[in-house]
Amino acid sequence: MEIPGLTTALILATLRDTRQKGQVIPMSRALITCEWFRVADPRDKLYSIIGFASSSFLVRPDYLTSVEEIYTELGHQLVVHERNLRSLHGAGIGWNQALAELPSWVPDWTTTHAAISMGNVAGECYSRASLDTAHTLGIDGKRTLRVSGHAVCMIKALFPAPTLGFSKTEPLIASHADLGATTKLITTLREFLYEGCIEKDLSDHLIDTSIALTLVAHSWNDEAEADTIKSFRCWDELNREFVNDGGLAQLINYAMLAEKSSHAADEVKLQKRGDFLRYARLLGYFTKNRIAFGTSKHWLLGLGPPKAQVGDVVAVLHGAPTPHLLRPSKAMEVPNGTIQTWRLVGDCYVHGIMNGEGMDLAPEQTFTLV
Repeated sequence: MEIPGLTTALILATLRDTRQKGQVIPMSRALITCEWFRVADPRDKLYSIIGFASSSFLVRPDYLTSVEEIYTELGHQLVVHERNLRSLHGAGIGWNQALAELPSWVPDWTTTHAAISMGNVAGECYSRASLDTAHTLGIDGKRTLRVSGHAVCMIKALFPAPTLGFSKTEPLIASHADLGATTKLITTLREFLYEGCIEKDLSDHLIDTSIALTLVAHSWNDEAEADTIKSFRCWDELNREFVNDGGLAQLINYAMLAEKSSHAADEVKLQKRGDFLRYARLLGYFTKNRIAFGTSKHWLLGLGPPKAQVGDVVAVLHGAPTPHLLRPSKAMEVPNGTIQTWRLVGDCYVHGIMNGEGMDLAPEQTFTLV
């Protein structure tokens, strides 16, 4: 049982120690931590960490202005002062939000995503989607954000993942239905990519690689790619064996033995069990609050926010570490006519465009986010 306020105290102590060492804490990075604070007034989440972050922010405690207005003002200042789009990794209508009136590109700090934020919590694990391309930013009336980028493709299909435990305190798989769902997920992803083989020359190895790396949001500083693929194949093979034998109890027992190396009969079995469990736990962690999807046109696989929809556009925004999902919104009147506006759905991992490849797949354009 957690001691009330302990997490908040530990976070604030870490921020204090960092500043005392003379290190600058970007406001967008400090704000990640405030999601976990328990406060009576949502504004206090922000006010509690202002003193630890960059002094260039002109945010002062104000309890007369609405929470939505204060959050929007801070979202505006994050983009203006930090000159990057890292704050967008905490935003999007693809997540559960409590403040319905916020612009989609402004984070709702009243809620906790409880999911990996691809471009912030993961640090620089994902930081190459737009390479070093200079970003074009513009804000109209503090509620509309204009950014440059590329509309790469569109979501064609969604693939919900089963619930898997990702820590030793949780059961790996709770029911036989979940066990069958894991096998069905891989089969469905393979069928989707095989369909794409008509347009792309995809080998079985490339298909398995795409699935294996997407489902655990593989990053450049993670374990070696070959090891991840090896773990995936072991997990996939054993999963199918257990399903065919109706062996949920066998799988649970196998997972328990995998965590107790002394029970392994030999090193080969020990390695196999370790590979199986490693991938299963990673899969449970990365899919706990994200949904897998496949795109049209380029037949890419990705992981996005749980409320992603078919038709959402995969975009690479200049200055953003990862791709983002955008949803078409209503047209906006401008002096010369009307323009298309977009709502930010959330950040995403998309295998094959995490290192700048997406910018060659579509022309540059301007997105107006509302």
